[in-house]
Amino acid sequence: MLNWGLLGLAFAGTVWSAPVGKVKELQALKVEPQVLQQLQVLNLPPSPESKLGASELLETLSSKNDVEREELIVSLLQAGHFPNFLRHLKPIRVEGRGHQISYWVMPDYLSIGSEDDFLLVPLNWINTRKLAQAWGFYIPTPRMVDTIYQQAERVIWPKTFRPGPEMGSMATIQAHNDWISAQRYLYGDQEVLTAGHKKDIVVSRRLYQQTDRIAIYGWQNIRDGEPIQPLSLWHGERYADYSHGIRLVARWVLVDGEIMPLSQVLADPKLAGLLSHEGTLDLERVMRTPETISVLAQNLTH
Repeated sequence: MLNWGLLGLAFAGTVWSAPVGKVKELQALKVEPQVLQQLQVLNLPPSPESKLGASELLETLSSKNDVEREELIVSLLQAGHFPNFLRHLKPIRVEGRGHQISYWVMPDYLSIGSEDDFLLVPLNWINTRKLAQAWGFYIPTPRMVDTIYQQAERVIWPKTFRPGPEMGSMATIQAHNDWISAQRYLYGDQEVLTAGHKKDIVVSRRLYQQTDRIAIYGWQNIRDGEPIQPLSLWHGERYADYSHGIRLVARWVLVDGEIMPLSQVLADPKLAGLLSHEGTLDLERVMRTPETISVLAQNLTH
């Protein structure tokens, strides 16, 4: 029997203009400019006048341990050293159960650097939550990852490296980034919605009980968008490796033309199924950082 998973890996390195299993074409989304501005109220830092390219940072990043490296990456992101195309969010639309929902996502995974010299960077779950909260974003559910993949304008098949202790090293992160960069040749426009090349850090109801874990999902392959990586909470919340990507999702969505918080949609039993395989999800609960939990506990005792 043909092993579709292995076949998908055999084709790794191919860039496609539309994914296998792509959803039906939807008419162009028409949103009034003032409404769109409300939907994309973000706390992104301003772009610095002199932005550091990723190649300038590699030596410094490589000299640091995992904790120091993440601290530096977060500080660079907070200072605006990331490509401007990440600021131009892309709409994702779903229909079903008599409703239409539109939400907005970054066109690619989080990276540091400039428009022409950037590096896709993983972060552990603690720092991912901190950054998302600081910037006014959420993290997608596995179902949202599937939909983003299905509606992507550019798909890059996954590239896997041998499992081992070097998966989280700067050298492996850089090698994976270089491989992905070489696959983008079909498109000069970096604002194209791109998917398939990283596992997503995701939110899940399973984080209710496994609060010290990181949830990952994705790396869709050739068989109708089926993920190589099913939903997993195997690793601890401080773990990160080359395969992880952070796709940030705006907090506000359109539901049948009305603006709603994404957290409210995922808490609604009638709507949540359009965005989550697990049904309702307490988004604020799973996105809380240890600092947030500590403050809440202090407030409860006073």
